[in-house]
Amino acid sequence: INKTDSKNLGIEWEWSKAPQSYEEYTPEKITIDATTGKITSIEPAEITRASSFNKGTTGGIISFGRSPDGLPYEFYYAAKINALINNGKANILSKPKITTINGKEATINIGGEVPIPTLTVSDNTTTTTYEYKETGIILKYTPRVNDDGYITAKIHTEVSTPTYDADAKAYRFNKRSADTQVRLKDGETMVIGGLIGSDESKVMSKIPFLGDLPILGRFFSNVNNSKNESEVIIFVTARIVK
Repeated sequence: INKTDSKNLGIEWEWSKAPQSYEEYTPEKITIDATTGKITSIEPAEITRASSFNKGTTGGIISFGRSPDGLPYEFYYAAKINALINNGKANILSKPKITTINGKEATINIGGEVPIPTLTVSDNTTTTTYEYKETGIILKYTPRVNDDGYITAKIHTEVSTPTYDADAKAYRFNKRSADTQVRLKDGETMVIGGLIGSDESKVMSKIPFLGDLPILGRFFSNVNNSKNESEVIIFVTARIVK
């Protein structure tokens, strides 16, 4: 399952002097759609809105209520909060089948091999040899059929992704693995999950100079957070072949 969540959160604001009649204009109830984040209703409906404010995806005015002495605030803030969440879809990476005899290990490797160089110096002569490391999705499965017809299986799953490190001039490997031993009926399916990888990035856009101000700078900037998650879920179905 490949999952991508992108969140965009920013604030645009302005203020306008509020009417003096607190009971008439201050909202008693604000309803927000839990899915879209939009304000769907404001009660009472007579509340004023800042005409020059770009409502974006949410719109409306958020009132901060009464001051500590019980009097209404002299201004409203017009605020826009953008939240965008994009959820990825599930993809079938592979659907292999393999047969093995009782008690013998079967291996499935969906991926490739990455060459790992090794330098050897002897008599002022440098020799380079290569060792190949398997990457991708690796499944090792050792079944044993019991007298009662159940299948006891020893399972090793591994997801390995190579990343080239330019500074070290070598590959590093992000490895996710799981080992388990299960007992299944003929034709029964088990699920192995939790093999999750995550990449996060943050991009900031801001108004020149104003966005660099201490404390206040955050009101003149916008941060885009991107989080890419990938989870591999493996379904294993054991069948006895007679």
